[in-house]
Amino acid sequence: MRQPDVKWAAVKNRGWRLDYGAEAPQGRLLSGQMAESRCWTDSGKSGKRGAHMSLKCIGIDIGGTSVKLGIFEEDGTLVKKWEIPTRKEENGKYILGDIAASIRRMAKESGLELSDFSGAGMGFPGPVLPNGHCEVCVNLGWKAGNPQQELSRLLDGMTVKSGNDANVAALGEMWQGGGKGYKNLVMVTLGTGVGGGIILNEKIWTGEQGVGGEIGHIHVMEGEKEACNCGGSRLSRSAHRGGNWWWNQTVHRIRQSVQQHNPRHSR
Repeated sequence: MRQPDVKWAAVKNRGWRLDYGAEAPQGRLLSGQMAESRCWTDSGKSGKRGAHMSLKCIGIDIGGTSVKLGIFEEDGTLVKKWEIPTRKEENGKYILGDIAASIRRMAKESGLELSDFSGAGMGFPGPVLPNGHCEVCVNLGWKAGNPQQELSRLLDGMTVKSGNDANVAALGEMWQGGGKGYKNLVMVTLGTGVGGGIILNEKIWTGEQGVGGEIGHIHVMEGEKEACNCGGSRLSRSAHRGGNWWWNQTVHRIRQSVQQHNPRHSR
């Protein structure tokens, strides 16, 4: 039973409605990050603000090139979105500080204070344990830390929840995307690399060490010569390549098949 002084704003309970427009993947990823945050509001605070001044939530998608951010109403309505460059120099030590500064700046421009936000959900490309610990994030240069705790500290104690970016994308798809209405699903993401998210019984399945959905590191092709960025086996490199590589491979295989079966259409 719900606590009397807490009103949950989880997507699966409220049924968030987002206008994805032409950028559906980004919208759904951010919605997944907000779902991961399990944002809540204290009814006392909400009452002081009035019905038209409900608390907001923040979605954060940290990528290797840019960080995408969004401010949402509690019902999931997207209020504002923007992005900043991902500064990966010096093992990515500037990333979280840049995010916190950007949130403070955008909040001020929007006439909001940090106390007007009930929480933030953050996704990034790496294995994340339930407590927010990340042992390594190759694409950002992070090692053995807890980005969720650090960002919370930089935002004056704001509630922050984090997860693997593909996992929270899968969560968003379950609630508002292609997986809506299903309790179990697997999502494959194609970007700079190949990622995956697994949802079991409406919850993210991370595995014992937080890498349960990392399908980009499975053995796909014998004889692979390039090593994976994670420093692991060369056998996983072809699986971890990005969407463009897989698209080119698919087109190449189709052309080979057409040539074999109908030489007249070999161009």
